[in-house]
Amino acid sequence: MNICLPTRDENGLQSQVHDTFEDAPFLALLDAETLEVEFLPRQASGQEQGLGERPVDAVFCHGIGQETLNSLKSLGIPVFVTAAETLEQTLQAILEGQVRRLERAWTCSGHGLGGECCGGR
Repeated sequence: MNICLPTRDENGLQSQVHDTFEDAPFLALLDAETLEVEFLPRQASGQEQGLGERPVDAVFCHGIGQETLNSLKSLGIPVFVTAAETLEQTLQAILEGQVRRLERAWTCSGHGLGGECCGGR
């Protein structure tokens, strides 16, 4: 399984998962079988840039905006929410069934704007 996660840093399996998909400085592409990690620096626009050209089976994150969720869905990439803090902890959460598929109601609807925020984690 090839998964994508937004991260704060490029520290291998110890990389910290960023709170929001859109604001993360990196996207980590993790092969869950080999544990190989590739980091993509984020561009100013095109949040999912390059994901449609790469083998990504799922995205795992703390929170994500509705527009980005829709874009990933259009690419056929399911999105799951996790409370794990690192890539390694995310893998453990997947194995233990502690992730859930992201639904519209769980998306981030605005920091400080009175909306539900960041996947309800």
